[in-house]
Amino acid sequence: MADATELSLNVEIRHSPAFAVARLTLAPGQRVRASSGSLYMRDAAITVDAKMEGGLKGAFKRAVGGQSFFTSTFVGPSDRSSWVDLTQVLPGELKTVELDGSQGLVLTQGSWLASTADIQLDTKWGGFKSLMGGDRLFAVHLSGAGQALLSSYGAIDAFELAAGQEILVDSGHLLGYDDTMTVNVQTQGGGFLNSVKSGELIVVRIVGPGRVWTQTRSQSELGDWVRQQVPTQSN
Repeated sequence: MADATELSLNVEIRHSPAFAVARLTLAPGQRVRASSGSLYMRDAAITVDAKMEGGLKGAFKRAVGGQSFFTSTFVGPSDRSSWVDLTQVLPGELKTVELDGSQGLVLTQGSWLASTADIQLDTKWGGFKSLMGGDRLFAVHLSGAGQALLSSYGAIDAFELAAGQEILVDSGHLLGYDDTMTVNVQTQGGGFLNSVKSGELIVVRIVGPGRVWTQTRSQSELGDWVRQQVPTQSN
């Protein structure tokens, strides 16, 4: 059985809400797994082990899903506590989520920042309809007991749905949900043309009970806006 220190994160989040940085204080010898490229700064005594978690196949699946090909494991020195600061590319929030081992957590691409060492990482197919949405094609699946650190573009909203309660979330604004929930990717409703005119072609229907996390901004919408500002050459 894992030591209790492997199952918990001592996290201090500063510079919220727009430019959040998470300081993880590690107990002696504690290990934390994080997305490659998430390091801001660290105690010099910490060692770093970067590898393809789950082998080449698992790393490739994460890369297709928008996560890094590699993951980094930060290991604290055995004789004292230490710290590591993690951050993200886009401005937004960071949030710690508990997993008790009875259910897993599905996170959309780019929203997994770090987790305790005993959390297992895998990749989950988002369904063929997600191709139409242009994002969230694959998702990261976390399982086991411990904690995970979520990152967002914009602010994070958290919901607890009762049994049978439903919500519809624009695919670009969904961060994650408990893997025991019923989740379907669909068009906005009222026919394909209505979905196109509404600007929300693909939405995700989530049915409780369980937890859902969303973000107030969308990376895909940001990308669309940037492309509109870039002049194009005409023949």
